[in-house]
Amino acid sequence: MPELKSRKSVDEHFKLAAVQRLQASGMSAKELAKELDVSIWSLRKWSRGLRIIGRYCDRANSRASRRSRHLGQKSKGLLPMKRQ
Repeated sequence: MPELKSRKSVDEHFKLAAVQRLQASGMSAKELAKELDVSIWSLRKWSRGLRIIGRYCDRANSRASRRSRHLGQKSKGLLPMKRQ
């Protein structure tokens, strides 16, 4: 029976650096995982998680930008003010 590997504890900086390296290099996920001594599944999971966080941040920044433009137009009197 093959011996099981123990879990390797890595911090968020390691994960981010690994994902950035995966995206920037022409290296396959399998090659990079082997070089970093992590499972390919961990590398894929980190990559997917950061992609989702990136999309969420992009949407939040877009909403904030639209909101600030809208508020700027209101203060200039370009949009009708709502009654309270």
